[in-house]
Order: sequence, then structure tokens, then C-alpha cells
Amino acid sequence: MGSFFLQKGLVISYLGQIFEYDSRSTEELYFENPKTSQKKTLTESEFWSAQASLQLKIIDAFSSPEALAIKPDSSDALQNFQDLNLIPNKYR
Repeated sequence: MGSFFLQKGLVISYLGQIFEYDSRSTEELYFENPKTSQKKTLTESEFWSAQASLQLKIIDAFSSPEALAIKPDSSDALQNFQDLNLIPNKYR
């Protein structure tokens, strides 16, 4: 993902878990898992270090108070690709 803002609606994958940005203090960023309500606090330097080392990934998602919709990763789309020649003629 290209650019992003540290604001509500930002969704990250951190160490295999999904978190949504909640708020911040002077040096800390607060995240919450939308399914489990588990809280995660990272210092700003931890956030940027984790992103640089790929422990943290920005997820392309749409977030609202009612729902969180995560867009499929383009690599997932390639994994779901099926050769059209393998599909029976009646389904082509």
C-alpha cells in the first residue's frame, strides 16, 4: 500500500492479527482488534520500525462504525485463479 494517514479507519496486520487505529497520545498509538476488542499499544517508533521490518502491514480496508471490510490481497486473487481449460465445458 502506498501512502496512509494515522487516523481512524487505518487497519493494520501486526504479528498475524488485525487491528484498527483508535487514537494516540504524544508518543503512543492505540489500536483495537475489531473482532475481539483486544487493545494494542505501540510507540510511534515501534510502529515505524515494525512497518519497515514488515512485521506490520497496512491493510487496504474500508472501516465504519458498523463494519470492517478488508479488500482481498492481490496475491490471494492469484492463488484463487483457475486455468479456464480445467473448467468443464458446461460451466465455461
